[in-house]
Amino acid sequence: MAKLRIEMQKKNTPIQSQIRLARLEIQQLMLADSPDRAKIEKQMKEISDLELKVKLNALDHQFAVKKILTPEQQKIWKEKRGEMFMMRRMRGEGMMGGEGTPRRIRIQREMGPGGSSYFFGEPAEPTEIEVQVETEGSID
Repeated sequence: MAKLRIEMQKKNTPIQSQIRLARLEIQQLMLADSPDRAKIEKQMKEISDLELKVKLNALDHQFAVKKILTPEQQKIWKEKRGEMFMMRRMRGEGMMGGEGTPRRIRIQREMGPGGSSYFFGEPAEPTEIEVQVETEGSID
């Protein structure tokens, strides 16, 4: 499975680079005195197509993994995948930890998908702040 994951990551790395470059191109286009909507829209569509390729690579990966596992292993894999999804979701929302646990949260002013700032003017820079997470009771 690790070999399959590495192969998927190798496929996705150049695509993700292309996505990042296309997002930077959008930022550059938005800085123009008279931004060209058609060019910006074309870049957005290109990003969507590239993001679809990444998702299809992930789908191919899931099918390849499923193909090498026994039915019992597939059941365990499916359960673990669900648990990992929930853990990532909770971490991404800054909800992990106990009562009053300080958290470092990365905040980026962004308007576009995946981190692009489509505002006219300078691109937004990420800012880190420290917050106190208040909860009612502890999280087990």
